[in-house]
Amino acid sequence: MKFSDIPIRENSVVVMDAAWFNSLRAAGIALETLFGLGYIPQTDIAITNNQTVWTDITNMLVDGTSYSSMRIDYEIIRSTSTTKLFEKSEFQLLFKNGTWEKHDSMIYGDNGGLTFNLNQIGNIVQVQYKSSSLGGTGYTGFIKYKGFTFSI
Repeated sequence: MKFSDIPIRENSVVVMDAAWFNSLRAAGIALETLFGLGYIPQTDIAITNNQTVWTDITNMLVDGTSYSSMRIDYEIIRSTSTTKLFEKSEFQLLFKNGTWEKHDSMIYGDNGGLTFNLNQIGNIVQVQYKSSSLGGTGYTGFIKYKGFTFSI
């Protein structure tokens, strides 16, 4: 449901002051315009060390019947007793002629050791990853990301 689907309210016995409700609706519409209807809020997921099989990144997917593109901003943080990696970057997903394409941007910081893959089923694309092996003990790994879309 979109904020614009919420009807404008009028003062009545049930709704004593509709102004606050209508202000909330207007703010929601402004946020949808800014971020896109398919906006993915910041999501943090654990990254497995030495992941050798393509693994879905939770909620990092988009439907080409509703959206023409998505920009994914992300940070990768992986560490062990001997290594600490921090990567900041983004990539673009474009839906052209029924096929999703991925376009990478510059990486800031370290190479976080992840490789991304697009798994397209119909018009929906799911982003997946594999990870390198970090030596040492006490491994922790996370990817944090946000997604911004343009609707069709």
